[in-house]
Amino acid sequence: MDDQNDHTEDFVEAQLRYLRGEGPPPDLGALTDAVRSEVVELLDLVEALADSEPTSPPFAVDPLAIRLGLVDASTSVSNERSLDPITVSSEELAFRFGGAAS
Repeated sequence: MDDQNDHTEDFVEAQLRYLRGEGPPPDLGALTDAVRSEVVELLDLVEALADSEPTSPPFAVDPLAIRLGLVDASTSVSNERSLDPITVSSEELAFRFGGAAS
C-alpha cells in the first residue's frame, strides 16, 4: 500500500466499531481501487478474527496453562470442578466437539 494507506489503523478501528454495533462501516470511498482492494482484504481478516468465539478461558483455568504446569491445579479453584489437566483438557474437547469426545 502507498501513501493513501496512512490511515489503515483508522480503518481497522472503524471496522471493529462497526462489527460491535458501535458505528457505521469504514468509508473507503476516497481510496484508489488498488488500495481499496488491499484494505478490504485487511478488513475481511479483521472481521474473521474479531471477537471470535469461543474466547480464551481465564488463565487460572486454561486447560493448556494447567497442562503445561503454568498454573498449580491443586490451588486453583473453578466452581469446584476438577482441575486435573487431563480432565480439563477432555472437558474442553467435549465442549468444542459438542460432546463427541465424552
